[in-house]
Order: sequence, then structure tokens, then C-alpha cells
Amino acid sequence: MERSQLIDLVEKSRQGDPQAQEKLVLETQGRVYYHCKKFLKNEPDAQDAAQDVLIAMITSLDKLKEPAAFWGWVNGITANRCKHLLSRG
Repeated sequence: MERSQLIDLVEKSRQGDPQAQEKLVLETQGRVYYHCKKFLKNEPDAQDAAQDVLIAMITSLDKLKEPAAFWGWVNGITANRCKHLLSRG
């Protein structure tokens, strides 16, 4: 997905457009899961973490100050969630 399309999708999702939110989750889930799996090295934990990250992403979009920074923001949420799960250990 092109950067401009992603920014548009983030903006629409922030405004509460359910179709945009669904598309944003679909566009993001593979990358989030990949990072969770790399970090946690455990299939069930990676699936749970990815689901938590996607929920946090959608419910916290209003905290994203700059839509162009979306991937960095999502990667931060992902890393924090995985670190939290590892620290529970």
C-alpha cells in the first residue's frame, strides 16, 4: 500500500469509519504478527500478542499525532506488548 493511501486510511479510521478500520487491520496484521513471532518465538503467544496490538492500534488511533508515522507507532506498540509478555515469563 502506498504511503498516501495508508495516511488516508488512518485518517478515515480515526474518524470512526468501520470499513477503513477493517482495512487498516487487514493491511497491518501480517506485519504485526511477523514481528510478534520473531520476538516471542512461540505461535500461540505471537497470535495473542498480535491480536492485542491490533486492538490497541484501533482503540488508540487518536493518540497517533502524525499519520505518516503510522508504521513506527505500530512497531512501538508491538515491541512494548512483546516485551511485556516476555517479562511476565
